[in-house]
Amino acid sequence: MSPRGPGSGERAASELVAAAPSPTASATSAPTPTGTADGATKKAPAPAAWTMPKGNEVDAFGDSMMVGAIHAMRYYLPKVRVDAKSNRKWREAPGLVDARGDSLRRAVVLAFGTNAGTDEASIRRTLEEIGPNRMVVIVTEHGRFARVKSDNQKLRAVVAGMPNVRLAEWDAALAGTTGQLQPDGIHPSLKGSHLYAKVVRQAFAELSQAHTGTPVRLKPLPMP
Repeated sequence: MSPRGPGSGERAASELVAAAPSPTASATSAPTPTGTADGATKKAPAPAAWTMPKGNEVDAFGDSMMVGAIHAMRYYLPKVRVDAKSNRKWREAPGLVDARGDSLRRAVVLAFGTNAGTDEASIRRTLEEIGPNRMVVIVTEHGRFARVKSDNQKLRAVVAGMPNVRLAEWDAALAGTTGQLQPDGIHPSLKGSHLYAKVVRQAFAELSQAHTGTPVRLKPLPMP
């Protein structure tokens, strides 16, 4: 798989609809790849852009964690395009990204691993498919799993040395908090969904500042 740059003629796509946060809820859409006349996916390179992305410049892919936070993601990143479904695993991520073709936006959120843990090979393939000219945020895992700490260590090892990738420290953000999770101790509550989205937005801000040298001032938003 070869890296792609953000497409300049992105096709409009309807956003996904999710129910209230729950471990079994899902939000899906059929990605529409941009193809050539012979049906091949176009992968034209483009120069990198590192300014803070607007919501309509962000594609988010994930599992039930993203499903539970979809309304908050849309609140903090208006017009973000979300493709999320319960029980998704990292091995599905490369195909989801590839299916976007040239319509893949210039900033990407990846949130997988809740059910099957970190799959280093699949993460590397996904990042290769996205390429170095897009801003990428990967959300760390949190849950009542013994593997969470080692999974997040693996995430850090995979993205080390990749200047276009930042981790959204969801696990660390939950430390010392209450009321952020549903009774299962895994999925975000209504309150927690806003923390989740804030952590993602903050990661993009930090990534932008690291490349541009310009601090990003994020506007505080009240709980709706």
